[in-house]
This record gives sequence, structure tokens and C-alpha cells, in this order.
Amino acid sequence: MTQSEMGKRVMEERVRLGMSQEDLAGESLLSLRTVQRIESGQTFPRGDTLKRLAGALKVPVEELIDSELEEDTNLVVLMNLTQLAFLAFPLLGIIIPLIIWLTNRNRIRDVDEVGQSILNFQTSWSILIFAIHMICLTLILIIGEVTQAIFYGYVISMGVLYPYNLFEILMNANRYRKHGEVRYGPAFRFLSS
Repeated sequence: MTQSEMGKRVMEERVRLGMSQEDLAGESLLSLRTVQRIESGQTFPRGDTLKRLAGALKVPVEELIDSELEEDTNLVVLMNLTQLAFLAFPLLGIIIPLIIWLTNRNRIRDVDEVGQSILNFQTSWSILIFAIHMICLTLILIIGEVTQAIFYGYVISMGVLYPYNLFEILMNANRYRKHGEVRYGPAFRFLSS
């Protein structure tokens, strides 16, 4: 990648986020002159400067360096929809998107960011489901029987969590297809750029 290609890439990402050069300089803790020189192709950012720019632009360093990332909206939508495997077995909602994420995150635009969001959400959801199972099982073992409170608490929690997960998947797949964005939540941030 040439200096001018890198400058163009940085400017595209900055504009995509609606940032001015001053905003990018402040966010990355670089001087305004440095940002201007990078965007005009006068210099090529390396090391810490490159990391700071990537952090401020909220993209992986690899994505800044490799502007040859392919566009494949269908793959990103498919990665969203593969989470539906949670209906057969909850961990499949993590495993299948994880495989797609690992094999395509440095090749296809948006796979890294969307994949992290999906994996954070599905991992959080699976932990919550497992915790509810364990709490109910522990209460049954302590009490010695399945009480109405345990039964209804379990049924209601599953009746809320499963449809919520389904709703999030379908809404985000549609949102990405139309607008190129996803918003899974709430979720713990296990993965982050």
C-alpha cells in the first residue's frame, strides 16, 4: 500500500464516522499536522501512530493497512442468521458464527466488527441460560422437588430469553442488510478491537 492509498483509507474511515481532522487528532492523541500529512499522502503511519489511528477510527489495524478487504454483505447477513442454530443447541449459536468470524475477519469488510458483536451477545446469552438452568437445578436439589415457583420461573425465563434472542438476530440481520450496522445487546464485552 502506498502513502497516498493509506491517506485515502484514513480519510474514508474518518469521513464515514463523521469526524473532522481535528476530531481524529484529538481522539488519536496525534497532532493535527500529523493527521493532515497522513491523509495527504506525505507520510505513512507506522507502529504506535498506526495503532492510535485505528483505535480512534474504531477499525482493526489490519483493515487500515489492507484496503483490499472484500465487500460481501451476504456473508455478514449469513453470519447473523447462523446464530439461529441456538434453537437446536445454544452453543451452536456461538460456534457457527465463530467459525465464520475466524475464517473471514481479515478478508471481508465488517466481519470482524459484526462477528465480535455477535459473539459477545451469544456468549452472554448462553451464560445467562446456563445460570438459570443451574439455579433451578440447585433449588430442586435443595428443596427435593419441583415447586410451582421453580417451574413457572423457569418457563417464564425461557419464554422470554429465547424469543428475545430470536428477535435480536432477525432485527440485526435485517438492519445490517438495509443500513450496514448491528446493535446486539445487552452483552458483556468478551471480544473487542
